[in-house]
Amino acid sequence: MINNITLEAVKLEKEKIEKENKKVKGLINKLDSNNKELLLLDPLTNFLNQKFLHNYTKYLTLTMIEGVLLNEINNTNKHTFSLLFCDIDGLKLVNDTMGHQAGDEGIIAISEIIHKSIRTNREELMDTFLLNSNILNNIAIRSGGDEFIIILPNCTKEMALVKVIKRIKNNIKNKIDNMSLSIGVVDTSEITLPKNLLGLELIKTFNSMVRIAEERMYEDKNKNMVQKSKTEKQKYVAKEITRIFNNLGLDINNKDDVTNFYNYLGEVINKINSPKKQR
Repeated sequence: MINNITLEAVKLEKEKIEKENKKVKGLINKLDSNNKELLLLDPLTNFLNQKFLHNYTKYLTLTMIEGVLLNEINNTNKHTFSLLFCDIDGLKLVNDTMGHQAGDEGIIAISEIIHKSIRTNREELMDTFLLNSNILNNIAIRSGGDEFIIILPNCTKEMALVKVIKRIKNNIKNKIDNMSLSIGVVDTSEITLPKNLLGLELIKTFNSMVRIAEERMYEDKNKNMVQKSKTEKQKYVAKEITRIFNNLGLDINNKDDVTNFYNYLGEVINKINSPKKQR
């Protein structure tokens, strides 16, 4: 028990939501597959849409709290949930220079990489929306135009950083040239449990996790901008050196030419930095 919240109370609240969901689930299951997808998934990314957050934030938070209590009871961390807040870098530039269709294609490409990186698919996500899977699968949600929330059960923040986030970033870097993804992560070991299990308290708890992950995403975005700036400067310097070699009739791939050039450059710099002799 933490903050007077018991495992039994959490399970009871989850059962109430599951019962309320049965009628909705019955109606949705009568739809054909195309209409079901349109209702449950974001059409561009095939992630869960904002309706999921609107309808099931309380249930999702209860499931996370259940994991916190199980960790305490069993003295383990295997029931930990991680929440990732993701934002696409470079989308505005693509939209402004290449058009919104190119921007949408970039969002689709990144979402496909995320699907593969966290090993999820449309069917599993729709099962999650209908509470068929009890939210034990990885979850991807499109929470905004270029923003995504990823929920990883049985995953600590350290595991998410080393395994999942690294995999996502590397896969994007290897396949997409003009976009990247900034990611912040928080796990349920860092949250303060609500005072009670009322809906407002549950939503506050979830939103606090999102806020922490979003703040860390902006820290990651700043690092990405610094790294990008360094890379662009390095590319510019390399381009200029190649131009100078060509103008001097030197071969940048010839070891002797390179050695002679840098020796000459060193002599020039030494002369510039040497104090002038008094007359």
